Amino acid sequence: MLHSAKLFRATLTAFVLLVSVAGAASGELYEAARAAFQAGDKAEGYRLERLAAEQGDAEAQTGLGLSYSSGRGVTQSDAEATKWFRRAAEQGDDKAQFLLAGAYFFGQGVPRDYLEAHKWANLAVSRAPDEKMRESRRGMLGLIAEKLNPEQVVEAQKLVREWKPKPER
Repeated sequence: MLHSAKLFRATLTAFVLLVSVAGAASGELYEAARAAFQAGDKAEGYRLERLAAEQGDAEAQTGLGLSYSSGRGVTQSDAEATKWFRRAAEQGDDKAQFLLAGAYFFGQGVPRDYLEAHKWANLAVSRAPDEKMRESRRGMLGLIAEKLNPEQVVEAQKLVREWKPKPER
């Protein structure tokens, strides 16, 4: 068993080197991270996830943010979680947008800001992959809207209309 773990790690390391030399997309790094996690190599999974996140992979950024939020594999930090959620949300990742809305609503890692929470929740609703997800996110949007006056809701909706994704890669 130990031999196969070492062989897997060596193969994974060789793959990462090959990916780096070939200039592969960070999405491939994130896939390698997922493969490492599935194989039980958490240390390598976290290392590859961070590398992919740093290279601009929005899905990896969201995953890394969740790791910081829960303290899974890293020291728990709401501020660090929010940093990674923001990077992914700015690129248009709907999961990160929803998580960032929650961070602003609850004041976790950022000062509580219902206007920003509404903006990100509204974007998360509009970008949800299916109706079931849209409906569940509308619930959060409704809770946030209750904290705003009508003028603030109009302002948040204006921010949504003006928002454009900012790809990192």
